[in-house]
Amino acid sequence: MATPVTYRSEGEPDKDGIRLQLQRILAGDGFKRSERICRFLSYVVEQTLRGRGDELKESVLAVEVYDRPPDYNPKIDPIVRNDARRLRAKLREYYETEGSSDPVIIEIPKGSYLPVFRGREALLPEATASPWSVRGVLRLLKPRQVMAAGAAALLLAGFALYWAGRQRGPRSGSPVSIAVLPFITLGPDAGSEYLSDGLTEDLINALANVDGLRVPARTSAFAFKGKQLDIRDIGTRLNVDMVLEGSVRKEGNQLRVSARLSKVADGYDLWSANYEREFKDALPIENEIAESIATTLRFKIANTGAGQTTDPEAHNLYLQGHYFHSQGRGSPDAQKKAIAYFKQAIAKDANYGLAFAEMSDSWFELVLFGDRDPATLSAAEAAAEQALQADETLSEAHLALANLLALRRDWGATDREFKRALELNPRNAKALLDYAAEDLALTNRLHQAIEQTERALILDPVSPDAYASHALLLICAHRYDEAIQQVRKALEMQPQDIGIQNLLARAYVQKGMLPQAVAEFHKAEQLGLRRAHWAASMAELYVKSGRRAEAEKMLATWSSRSSQEFGHAESMAMIYAGLGKKDEAFQWLDQAYREHWDRLPWIKIEPEYDSLREDPRFSALLNKMGLDLRRTVAWAR
Repeated sequence: MATPVTYRSEGEPDKDGIRLQLQRILAGDGFKRSERICRFLSYVVEQTLRGRGDELKESVLAVEVYDRPPDYNPKIDPIVRNDARRLRAKLREYYETEGSSDPVIIEIPKGSYLPVFRGREALLPEATASPWSVRGVLRLLKPRQVMAAGAAALLLAGFALYWAGRQRGPRSGSPVSIAVLPFITLGPDAGSEYLSDGLTEDLINALANVDGLRVPARTSAFAFKGKQLDIRDIGTRLNVDMVLEGSVRKEGNQLRVSARLSKVADGYDLWSANYEREFKDALPIENEIAESIATTLRFKIANTGAGQTTDPEAHNLYLQGHYFHSQGRGSPDAQKKAIAYFKQAIAKDANYGLAFAEMSDSWFELVLFGDRDPATLSAAEAAAEQALQADETLSEAHLALANLLALRRDWGATDREFKRALELNPRNAKALLDYAAEDLALTNRLHQAIEQTERALILDPVSPDAYASHALLLICAHRYDEAIQQVRKALEMQPQDIGIQNLLARAYVQKGMLPQAVAEFHKAEQLGLRRAHWAASMAELYVKSGRRAEAEKMLATWSSRSSQEFGHAESMAMIYAGLGKKDEAFQWLDQAYREHWDRLPWIKIEPEYDSLREDPRFSALLNKMGLDLRRTVAWAR
């Protein structure tokens, strides 16, 4: 029996009006580059208009829209559910922007593939009534949504946040700001820390996509993990109005989440609550609550659910991989553990875009730390491509691909992917830092690169990596006083970091503050393993101090070390450049080029190579890497 066309108001649009509206949507900016989503929407609308809405089942859509075989298994391949979620988000975004005055509304209600049509002039009463009372909010939500673990805390915190903002009025035109501190792990299951961290990051990401709300990025939030500080002190350091904190207790299959939202100004609680759910129910409810924020509280959430999964087991495995990936920067063993978990997550959900993207980043980390097996780089590239196939709107996937393209020195494609990543998520602090360091700074836009790191610091104000990246670019721009100031801030946050300590010494060398540089180099030496770049910077210091014999001695020592050491060839070139031995410097630079040393393009802007810039061999080497000698350097403001 044919299913009649479904409407939700008395002002029923006719079929021609619906088809015309479909064409408007398909021509929209958010749809015209998503062929799969366009096919999905066109098929369900046309089938409904033909009276075949009762045939819109997941298995039918898989065969008719995605050319899957008749024995299609949605548990193995959830492409229909994933794309339906993306379609709902795209429709919501379309009607909030370019389609805000369109006469016909097309919706795909959650839990169904049957579209609903209504006229713009006949909105439902709930859509026009004021939703700002607690009772009004709860009435519009399903009971199980209100009980959701963690994500329910986000909804109520969002309501309290809005209420508090309305009560006090705007503050100098600034957006309302909230920090999500790392949730504490409680209970007998000591191995569930990844759940607490994962929940914290989910809340950060969801709140960061709310228009008009400023949320410090993950690095800044996690700088306070395990620290007992006054809420007002945290608020001052992060420059926020409110702080959301809580705990997670997992016992068997039971999950208990406690959350509390506090005002920074006086430390008083705005709201607090406890939630108990079965562990398996947390994931789908979290996605539903995120959508409820946009519809009920009238906040706009960009890119909701991009790259996510509907499989709780896959999500749990992803969180474990994400834990090792985040905790193990610079640790090959940790990245290998992360990759193993990501592979298990993907085995559960073959279209898990976020797992593919982060697995690509883990492979990339292995390449950066000396894994020269071509298969490692190929694995990183394949994972990035699979992430994009799963979800083209995933910012993390474009970021992963951008970094890999930079490694390949395909600068045009690198620039496009970084821009796409930031278009999809302008608040991605890591994307801003990578875009600055791996693209802008190397392609004659150093002043723009510095601006991007300044933006990243606004988003991530307690990140030592962000301060260090900013300082390095300032050194390259010969703005040494500013660089020294920024590195000192990084060291205040992370005093035992040999790389940051060495960076301060480099800034002192270039500034000509040689006694201070000596002191900082010795501090770096006491922190642990001396890498080749430390020796190169120290040799330059000796030369500038008139202690050439000591520089020659250091050269002899490091020449005898293994050529396979991390960054050895380029560091030897830096030592020879400092000694004024240009021929030997270029021999080692050529060796670094043959080894495809990933940091070699930085010779274009690092001041340690200023003595080589006028040599034709320098520009020839840059040309081989697709770069040129020009640099737009803002040496003074």
